[in-house]
Amino acid sequence: MAVQGVMRQIHSFLGTKPMGYFYVGEVGAGFPSPAERWRERSLDLNDLLQMHPEATFFMLVRGESMKGVGIYDRDLVVVDRALQATHGNIIIALVNGGFSIKQLRILSDGSMELASAHPRFPPLVITPRVSFEVWGVVTFVLHSVHPSASLKSRLYRFLRQKNL
Repeated sequence: MAVQGVMRQIHSFLGTKPMGYFYVGEVGAGFPSPAERWRERSLDLNDLLQMHPEATFFMLVRGESMKGVGIYDRDLVVVDRALQATHGNIIIALVNGGFSIKQLRILSDGSMELASAHPRFPPLVITPRVSFEVWGVVTFVLHSVHPSASLKSRLYRFLRQKNL
């Protein structure tokens, strides 16, 4: 399902309207910058998250194998199926009939492996015996950082209700 369709369903579930968000400016992660002036411009998250709207999808992450790169259980990832996967990309792979999120590694001999970002999960070497397809390239990760925001719970409940 395209991101726009999912966003419409999410807005319907939450009882909100799609809206443009305001971009205020950059924020320093160190000391505040007195040179930064308040700026407000409209920011449409659909425009930001979709390079190829008809080939862009949300997927819900299950598991901890990618937490070393900041992708956690119940995060939403934005996946672009139109992008060509290259070495180092985080991808959605179809492996032996199931979806998996991993880092694509192309080795010097041309062989490939799918690497987790957690020491408990070893890389999967792609051999002729493994049914493998790159389904899409992960472009963004969406997760809540505020404990009371409950966005994850609301979205997870919504996705389950819709059988998504």
